[in-house]
Amino acid sequence: MFVATLRKSTEGLSGKRAVAAMAKAYVAFGKARPGLYNLMFASGIVAGASDKDDVKIIARESFAVLVGALAPSRARKLRALRIWTGLHGAVMLNRENLLKSDIADVSLDELVEDIVA
Repeated sequence: MFVATLRKSTEGLSGKRAVAAMAKAYVAFGKARPGLYNLMFASGIVAGASDKDDVKIIARESFAVLVGALAPSRARKLRALRIWTGLHGAVMLNRENLLKSDIADVSLDELVEDIVA
């Protein structure tokens, strides 16, 4: 479901528009499916899986969608990793209501836009 959501979000788009759409879809999925998101990214299930397990394959595919949306460059995978970690952090901070607080006063949308800028 996660990979399909990411792929669908970038259909017909390229460049910055594709990256922005994918980022919004990533965050929306994390908000709408917190249990599944936690299972994928906060339970250790992916880290403990073998390279041939479906969960590990899906994790690689989700990252590949992001890499594929970025312009080709030598640092494309590093840029994708920065975006991915930023989006993950945004989902988790939003879940804990730490974005609209005395710690940070930013909307989730603003943060996502800045992450992919």
